[in-house]
Amino acid sequence: GQTVSLAALQTWSGAVELLAGDAVAAEVELRAALETLEPMGEKSNLSTIAASLAAALHLQGRDEEAERLTAMSAELASDDDFTSQITWRVARARVLGDQGVGAEAKSLAQEAVELAEQTDCPNLRGDAWLSLAHAQAAHGELDGAERAANTARDQFLAKGNTVMAKRSAGLVDYARGVGA
Repeated sequence: GQTVSLAALQTWSGAVELLAGDAVAAEVELRAALETLEPMGEKSNLSTIAASLAAALHLQGRDEEAERLTAMSAELASDDDFTSQITWRVARARVLGDQGVGAEAKSLAQEAVELAEQTDCPNLRGDAWLSLAHAQAAHGELDGAERAANTARDQFLAKGNTVMAKRSAGLVDYARGVGA
């Protein structure tokens, strides 16, 4: 009788798998939730799950499917659902940045930052700032990318999210060729 609640919980297990660096395991969790909720017509949780699944697919190089899921999330998310509104923009900005569409990626990432800064959630703010750092790095703006990555790191550290703080700190070195 708690089908929606059980599927929504998979958002968290999917997030843990992404933190662990296992995009395939994250996909398993998030896809199961999506396949449970979509036929039910549930929208609230589905919009966030679709965006999170898009992030997992992007990490696997499956950008076409990731873009479709960000479009689904954008369509389903209510205007006041900050988690979904930020998460789909973050995922799509990452896809576009890696595809070389730097200006559009940067614009979406800046929108995500503006939305995230209206929240009291350091992880959402960190994700948004990190997406901006990626977009700026992809656009060749390494100084801006470094500032954004440092802001992301500070947000993650404020939450105690040392995994993402470390990833944020390593972004600019990698972009500059130090970590390559």
